[in-house]
Order: sequence, then structure tokens, then C-alpha cells
Amino acid sequence: MHDTKLQSGVFTLLDLLAFTFDQFNVSHTVNSLSFGDHYPGIRSPLDGQSRALKDTHGMQQYFIKVVPTKYERLDGAVISSNQYSVTEHMSHLAPGSGRGLPGVYFYYEVSPIQSYVQEKQRRLFPFLTSLCAIVGGAFSLMGMVELLINLATRHAFRGMIL
Repeated sequence: MHDTKLQSGVFTLLDLLAFTFDQFNVSHTVNSLSFGDHYPGIRSPLDGQSRALKDTHGMQQYFIKVVPTKYERLDGAVISSNQYSVTEHMSHLAPGSGRGLPGVYFYYEVSPIQSYVQEKQRRLFPFLTSLCAIVGGAFSLMGMVELLINLATRHAFRGMIL
């Protein structure tokens, strides 16, 4: 349809838009996206992500929330960086709808709050205290379970000689 109109030289603006939209390929790969220096444990949710879209009339949108972050290492050195979260949205556009053009769009917003991450080394005494609390809690729980089982069996077999 489009080819015969273009060859004859008779086409409307809507035909031109439809022809242009049919030429778009919005398939993409995000190799790496970061907003600052890397530090241990940072996650970049878009790194290595691919989207193969067969829809030539598609608009892929990424809404990115950037959070300023300070990371303090054990030696006291501070790394100022940013981490981010992302929400994505794919929409279909009709030529001439006025809703935009096919493509891949990144929108970002910087958060007004800051995250502070600090490396800490666990000492032996707090570790032993936590271990004793876990073991003591397990013994207490098992004692309560035993008590409930004893009460239930006494109630169920009341008056019977075993």
C-alpha cells in the first residue's frame, strides 16, 4: 500500500507517518548503566538487560529513581555514588495519535533522601551473644511445644490407664 503511493507520488501526511513508523526498530540492550562509582554490593538492575521488540510502533520507557549513596569502607574511606531502581513501561503508538514517537526513553528523578552504607566487622563477643540467644530461644520454644503436647495428651486420654 505504502510503496505504490510513494512511487506514484500521491500520499498523505498520515501515510508518511505510517511509513516512517514501520521503519523503527526499538529493540535494544543496556550493557551498563550507573550513576557514579561502583562499591561492593551495589546492584544495577538494567545492566545486561535486552528487549527484543517486534512492535515497530512501540515506545519503551524506563522511569529511574536515583538515590544518592555514601559507602564507608572498613578503613574509613568514603565512596560517594548513587544507586537506582527502575520501572519500565512499553506502549503501542498509532501513527498520527500525537502520543509520541517510537523509541527508547530514559526518565530519571533524583531522590531527596540519601542512603548511607557502612561496612562493619562483627566482633567475637556480639557473635557469641547472638548465638546464645538463638540456642536459648530454640530450647524455650521446644519446651513450650513439649508442654502443649503433654497437656493435649493428658486431656485426650484422661481417665484411661496406659
